[in-house]
Amino acid sequence: QLATAQTNHVQALLEKAHPELSVKVTPIMTSGDKNLKQALSEIGDKGLFTQELETMILNGDVDVAVHSLKDLPTALPAGLVVSAITKREDDRDCVVLNSKYSELKEKEEKKDLISHLPEGAKVGTSSLRRAAQLKRKYPQINCQSVRGNIQTRLRKLEDENYDCLVLAAAGLHRGGLGERIDEYLDYETSLPAVGQGALGIEGRENDDKMKKLLQSVVCETTTLRCLAERAFLRKLEGGCQAPIAAHCVVSSPSSSSLALSLTGRVLSLDGSKLVHVEESVTISSSLSFEEQQKKVEEMGKKAGAKALEQGAGELIEAARK
Repeated sequence: QLATAQTNHVQALLEKAHPELSVKVTPIMTSGDKNLKQALSEIGDKGLFTQELETMILNGDVDVAVHSLKDLPTALPAGLVVSAITKREDDRDCVVLNSKYSELKEKEEKKDLISHLPEGAKVGTSSLRRAAQLKRKYPQINCQSVRGNIQTRLRKLEDENYDCLVLAAAGLHRGGLGERIDEYLDYETSLPAVGQGALGIEGRENDDKMKKLLQSVVCETTTLRCLAERAFLRKLEGGCQAPIAAHCVVSSPSSSSLALSLTGRVLSLDGSKLVHVEESVTISSSLSFEEQQKKVEEMGKKAGAKALEQGAGELIEAARK
């Protein structure tokens, strides 16, 4: 299970940094884990994978919860914060082909594989963002929702005769299934979800002791990138019920400054309409980490405002109807 692997990863990081620490893992099933029949966009995105966990944190039953950051809403319940963001895994989307396409799987150059699938190819994805971007580039395909954990979706790929799946590469890597990846999609084809590939650790806002312990697992570069993306999404008031993508990269690091560039997209459900924005910021290395975080969040808000000016709000509203 991916959630278990991710939690165990954070447990190992904490125990390595603090040998005296004993970390107990408490598995919890969320409503998003239990409801596998409906598409994510149909269920609603207000804490779908987080609500039960957040209640336990607030009640003091657990100290923190480990999430795929892309599943963590940008507006958290009162008293809770993102206490730490770990180093980002591969943030790209990827293609996993049905085993019947053995010739495609054996191609030396694994690029643009979806274009070689038959007209009306059944492409499985649980994400409106992926589906919209894929339909924009490959209008001949038939995107269909596929739910479940990674092993379940890989089984459905064969049993329910999907031609391919499009998934987050990070999940396959963390689950030890990286060898199943047939192609990594470039960012032009499929811009990632906000925070994709990173883990967010949610905790109590007033728990200074836990925050201090978690500093050992924080990746500052990943944190800055993801905060910019989350600020973009927050400005749009978007979630998994609309096709929204964002990706922030460090474009030119130096000893005295850090330059970051953010790309954001909002699409119609069929991919025919697109709002594409770009924003950048250069941050002095002399600033404190807290001040740097404020700078990148300002960049994300600015990109979000630019997208709204270009009609992103209308696309988001139409997707939710």
